[in-house]
Amino acid sequence: MEKRKQKWIVRKWLAGMPATQIGAHQQASVRSVYNVIKHYKLFGNIKENKPNGRPKLEVNNKFKDKIVEEWQKYQCGSVKLHKIISKKGFGVSQYKIQQIRYPTT
Repeated sequence: MEKRKQKWIVRKWLAGMPATQIGAHQQASVRSVYNVIKHYKLFGNIKENKPNGRPKLEVNNKFKDKIVEEWQKYQCGSVKLHKIISKKGFGVSQYKIQQIRYPTT
């Protein structure tokens, strides 16, 4: 839930508005309203949202050079390059190889 919605919920709850009305105004379930209020009671502030998705993993520069070197040696696509590198003992996804070979700016 957005920060401004959470602030509004807490402000209205402190003013004495019932949770069912708060939920109706914000188009949120009563349970989520109570969760925001519970967090406010425990910690005295509103909840921070977690970042969505999987965290990005950085690839070592030496490994990037190894990918480029192998590509120049075999001149093949990412699928075949993934198999070649996997046989050499490197555990990296095909998508990471594509990101190294075809960088987007």
